[in-house]
Amino acid sequence: MKNSIKKVIAAGVILVLFCSPSFAQEWTKNQKEVWSTVNNWWQAYVDGDLSEAKSIYAEDFRGWHASDYAPTSYDKALEREEYSFENRNLVFFKLHPFAIDIRDDIAIVFYSSEVIEKDKNGSGKTAKKKWVESFQNQDGKWLCISSTSFDRL
Repeated sequence: MKNSIKKVIAAGVILVLFCSPSFAQEWTKNQKEVWSTVNNWWQAYVDGDLSEAKSIYAEDFRGWHASDYAPTSYDKALEREEYSFENRNLVFFKLHPFAIDIRDDIAIVFYSSEVIEKDKNGSGKTAKKKWVESFQNQDGKWLCISSTSFDRL
Protein backbone atom coordinates (compact mmCIF):
# COMPACT_ATOMS: atom_id res chain seq x y z
CA MET A 1 0.00 0.00 0.00
CA LYS A 2 2.78 2.47 0.91
CA ASN A 3 4.61 1.73 -2.34
CA SER A 4 1.51 2.41 -4.45
CA ILE A 5 0.97 5.75 -2.66
CA LYS A 6 4.61 6.67 -3.28
CA LYS A 7 4.22 5.77 -6.97
CA VAL A 8 1.09 7.95 -7.28
CA ILE A 9 2.84 10.87 -5.58
CA ALA A 10 5.94 10.41 -7.76
CA ALA A 11 3.78 10.30 -10.90
CA GLY A 12 2.01 13.48 -9.79
CA VAL A 13 5.29 15.29 -9.21
CA ILE A 14 6.57 14.22 -12.62
CA LEU A 15 3.38 15.43 -14.30
CA VAL A 16 3.58 18.80 -12.56
CA LEU A 17 7.24 19.24 -13.45
CA PHE A 18 7.03 18.20 -17.08
CA CYS A 19 3.51 19.30 -18.05
CA SER A 20 3.53 22.79 -16.52
CA PRO A 21 4.60 25.77 -18.60
CA SER A 22 8.32 26.25 -18.34
CA PHE A 23 9.70 29.74 -17.86
CA ALA A 24 13.28 28.57 -17.70
CA GLN A 25 13.74 29.44 -21.37
CA GLU A 26 15.93 32.39 -22.13
CA TRP A 27 13.97 35.43 -23.25
CA THR A 28 15.12 37.60 -26.14
CA LYS A 29 16.15 41.22 -25.63
CA ASN A 30 12.77 42.39 -26.99
CA GLN A 31 10.81 40.03 -24.74
CA LYS A 32 12.74 41.33 -21.72
CA GLU A 33 12.04 44.95 -22.76
CA VAL A 34 8.32 44.26 -23.17
CA TRP A 35 8.08 42.45 -19.83
CA SER A 36 9.94 45.33 -18.17
CA THR A 37 7.36 47.72 -19.68
CA VAL A 38 4.51 45.63 -18.24
CA ASN A 39 6.14 45.55 -14.78
CA ASN A 40 6.89 49.28 -14.87
CA TRP A 41 3.27 49.96 -15.79
CA TRP A 42 2.04 48.07 -12.72
CA GLN A 43 4.72 49.69 -10.54
CA ALA A 44 3.43 53.12 -11.62
CA TYR A 45 0.16 52.23 -9.88
CA VAL A 46 1.93 51.34 -6.64
CA ASP A 47 4.02 54.51 -6.86
CA GLY A 48 0.98 56.69 -7.64
CA ASP A 49 2.63 57.89 -10.86
CA LEU A 50 -0.33 58.73 -13.11
CA SER A 51 1.75 60.29 -15.87
CA GLU A 52 3.88 57.13 -16.16
CA ALA A 53 0.79 54.91 -16.27
CA LYS A 54 -0.76 57.05 -19.00
CA SER A 55 2.48 57.19 -21.00
CA ILE A 56 2.33 53.43 -21.74
CA TYR A 57 -0.78 53.80 -23.93
CA ALA A 58 -0.44 54.24 -27.69
CA GLU A 59 -2.75 56.91 -29.12
CA ASP A 60 -4.55 54.26 -31.19
CA PHE A 61 -5.16 52.08 -28.11
CA ARG A 62 -8.27 49.88 -27.91
CA GLY A 63 -9.04 47.78 -24.83
CA TRP A 64 -11.70 45.52 -23.37
CA HIS A 65 -11.59 44.68 -19.70
CA ALA A 66 -13.70 42.34 -17.62
CA SER A 67 -15.74 45.21 -16.17
CA ASP A 68 -16.42 46.91 -19.53
CA TYR A 69 -19.58 46.37 -21.52
CA ALA A 70 -17.78 47.15 -24.79
CA PRO A 71 -14.24 47.93 -25.97
CA THR A 72 -12.82 51.29 -24.91
CA SER A 73 -10.79 53.91 -26.73
CA TYR A 74 -7.56 55.72 -25.84
CA ASP A 75 -9.49 58.65 -24.33
CA LYS A 76 -11.69 56.37 -22.22
CA ALA A 77 -8.63 54.42 -21.06
CA LEU A 78 -7.00 57.65 -19.86
CA GLU A 79 -10.23 58.62 -18.07
CA ARG A 80 -10.22 55.21 -16.37
CA GLU A 81 -6.62 55.76 -15.25
CA GLU A 82 -7.49 59.13 -13.72
CA TYR A 83 -10.51 57.66 -11.92
CA SER A 84 -8.44 54.72 -10.66
CA PHE A 85 -5.70 56.95 -9.29
CA GLU A 86 -8.27 59.17 -7.54
CA ASN A 87 -10.30 56.33 -6.03
CA ARG A 88 -8.00 53.41 -5.26
CA ASN A 89 -4.46 52.58 -4.28
CA LEU A 90 -2.67 49.49 -5.51
CA VAL A 91 -0.61 48.25 -2.57
CA PHE A 92 0.69 44.94 -3.94
CA PHE A 93 0.93 43.14 -7.26
CA LYS A 94 2.39 39.89 -8.48
CA LEU A 95 2.55 39.05 -12.17
CA HIS A 96 2.91 35.61 -13.72
CA PRO A 97 4.13 35.63 -17.34
CA PHE A 98 3.02 32.81 -19.59
CA ALA A 99 4.17 33.88 -23.06
CA ILE A 100 5.48 36.87 -24.94
CA ASP A 101 5.21 36.49 -28.71
CA ILE A 102 7.13 39.01 -30.82
CA ARG A 103 6.25 39.63 -34.48
CA ASP A 104 8.38 42.41 -35.97
CA ASP A 105 7.38 45.52 -33.97
CA ILE A 106 4.37 43.88 -32.25
CA ALA A 107 4.47 41.96 -28.96
CA ILE A 108 1.60 39.93 -27.54
CA VAL A 109 1.86 39.31 -23.80
CA PHE A 110 -0.07 36.62 -21.92
CA TYR A 111 0.07 36.80 -18.13
CA SER A 112 -1.96 36.73 -14.93
CA SER A 113 -2.04 39.15 -12.02
CA GLU A 114 -2.75 39.04 -8.32
CA VAL A 115 -3.35 42.41 -6.68
CA ILE A 116 -4.31 43.93 -3.37
CA GLU A 117 -5.83 47.37 -3.57
CA LYS A 118 -7.49 49.80 -1.18
CA ASP A 119 -10.24 52.26 -1.99
CA LYS A 120 -10.12 55.86 -0.75
CA ASN A 121 -11.91 54.76 2.44
CA GLY A 122 -9.14 52.26 3.22
CA SER A 123 -11.17 49.12 2.45
CA GLY A 124 -9.03 46.46 0.85
CA LYS A 125 -9.82 43.87 -1.79
CA THR A 126 -7.91 41.32 -3.80
CA ALA A 127 -8.31 40.56 -7.48
CA LYS A 128 -6.94 37.89 -9.78
CA LYS A 129 -7.09 38.38 -13.54
CA LYS A 130 -5.79 36.98 -16.80
CA TRP A 131 -4.40 39.43 -19.34
CA VAL A 132 -3.67 39.55 -23.06
CA GLU A 133 -1.94 42.76 -24.05
CA SER A 134 -0.45 43.87 -27.33
CA PHE A 135 2.41 46.32 -27.55
CA GLN A 136 3.97 48.05 -30.53
CA ASN A 137 7.49 49.39 -30.61
CA GLN A 138 7.09 53.04 -31.55
CA ASP A 139 10.29 55.05 -31.77
CA GLY A 140 12.13 52.60 -29.49
CA LYS A 141 9.42 52.46 -26.79
CA TRP A 142 6.94 49.61 -26.30
CA LEU A 143 3.44 51.13 -26.12
CA CYS A 144 0.22 49.29 -25.36
CA ILE A 145 -2.09 49.17 -28.38
CA SER A 146 -4.57 46.68 -26.92
CA SER A 147 -5.40 45.20 -23.53
CA THR A 148 -7.98 42.63 -22.49
CA SER A 149 -8.57 41.20 -19.03
CA PHE A 150 -10.64 38.33 -17.71
CA ASP A 151 -11.45 37.38 -14.16
CA ARG A 152 -9.46 34.32 -13.10
CA LEU A 153 -11.62 31.49 -11.91
